[in-house]
Amino acid sequence: MSDQKEQHVDGVIKQALLEAMDEFHRVCEENDLKYYLIGGSLIGAIRHKGCIPWDDDIDVIMPKRDFNKLLKLRRKFSPKFSLSHRTFPDSLLLPIARVENKSVVIDEGYYSGVYTGVFIDVFCFNYTFSTKALQKLHFGIVGFFRNLLILKDKTYSREKYSTQFLKILSYIGLFFLLIPRFILNKILTASENIGVVGCKRYIANLHGVWKTKEIVLEKLFKTRKLYDFEGRQYWSIEDADAWLKPIYGDYMQLPPVEQRKPKHITKIISIDGVKANL
Repeated sequence: MSDQKEQHVDGVIKQALLEAMDEFHRVCEENDLKYYLIGGSLIGAIRHKGCIPWDDDIDVIMPKRDFNKLLKLRRKFSPKFSLSHRTFPDSLLLPIARVENKSVVIDEGYYSGVYTGVFIDVFCFNYTFSTKALQKLHFGIVGFFRNLLILKDKTYSREKYSTQFLKILSYIGLFFLLIPRFILNKILTASENIGVVGCKRYIANLHGVWKTKEIVLEKLFKTRKLYDFEGRQYWSIEDADAWLKPIYGDYMQLPPVEQRKPKHITKIISIDGVKANL
């Protein structure tokens, strides 16, 4: 791909992401919902005052109560955008929620071949236990049932595995077609919530890639502030260093050049309803 075409692709994705984030921020502000930028999006806010140049999504997290309220506000989003969650019949069986900008349709590389809009991933905090052994067990249980959803919906990567292994996964997924999605949803939700019985001081991003590193004392997320982000302002934790440093170490240091590439989008399918020629 030529540099000019690559810059165009990056610009299209970035604009679509910011539009989706603006819409999510609007709905949260109008309905008194709290959210926080996390992951690379929070690093981007601090290090780049916006998106990390090679990033292709935005990550936010919400307290469980606010997350549940958000799911009831699906119709509050403008027609250009959609809120998806595994409990909605027309959504993928992903463990988190998403706000999609449907004006830019993308291929994430799912084996199922399903396309989505450019998206914001919306995670939520769940209570977990105070001991490390029980915390690991909690993540293990949730991860097991999350994988069942992935198998049922075939949302595993077609690029990551060999052709033979993909066929095996596909055959395994046939078994889960017999299990209604609402049952798998209930089981996963129940596994997420077992931590409430434990210690309400600790909260966890149970579906985060960093697993138990994404466990903190709840009081850390009691205060938040607005961060400059591409000429806008979005919310995140006030003490960002306390969240980022245990996970990423020196997050102000740029990663090696070979790691500076998009992680989610394999191809742009269409822009504003017109097939992309990229």
